[in-house]
Amino acid sequence: GALAADGDALLNSEERAAIDAAAVALREARAGEDHRRIKQTIDALDKVTAEFAARRMNANIKKALAGHKLEEFG
Repeated sequence: GALAADGDALLNSEERAAIDAAAVALREARAGEDHRRIKQTIDALDKVTAEFAARRMNANIKKALAGHKLEEFG
């Protein structure tokens, strides 16, 4: 997945730990039936992964544009 492919390159150890902890919390919440807790853990995971998603998108755009001139996209 995304973390396996780009996690080491785009995240520092604290960011990676926060994402991993949020993912574990979501897995644990899904095992129960507290819908409010499940929603809260989804929101928490979304929050801690937003910056990673933005960094991945920017890195992929840079790769796609490498070797091209701006005029090609006008």
